Amino acid sequence: MKEHRSSDYQALRKGRVSLENARYFITGCNKNRERILTKDLIPKYIFKSLQQCDASVELIALVVMLDHIHLVIRLKSGSLTTAIQSFKSRSAIAINKVIPRSGPLWQPVSFDHKFRADDDLAPILSYMWNNPEVPGQHFRCRKEEWLWFKSMVTLDVEYPEWLRKNPMG
Repeated sequence: MKEHRSSDYQALRKGRVSLENARYFITGCNKNRERILTKDLIPKYIFKSLQQCDASVELIALVVMLDHIHLVIRLKSGSLTTAIQSFKSRSAIAINKVIPRSGPLWQPVSFDHKFRADDDLAPILSYMWNNPEVPGQHFRCRKEEWLWFKSMVTLDVEYPEWLRKNPMG
């Protein structure tokens, strides 16, 4: 496995701008890509940790995979870096108690994309919805354990047709 250097992380953060009310698509991988994130109640702890960041972010969508997560958030206040670090810290503490394990849970770097005002969320949400499925096979884990979608994506955008046909409760 490639070892990341400090300069790699700095390069990823170069040009990162935290804008209030901006929406971001974020991918975070766990350390060493251990395939543990869908075990036991871990997805619920990930979701709960994101809810605890409620003052700074609004969760729009979340998918928990075996070794990484995808989420779409709206940054309400503060910096994106601080919000992600807070989430990673809270979730690592909770999950390390449950498994049990010790040490860092997440890779220090996360990959993010800020949506432009005219970007459509539907392609990203569709990708997230279908990401855990192995073509021609079953989903890698039960949907209720890895997927959460806010009841309304935005006030001005209707649910995509594919999501209305496959409601998540």
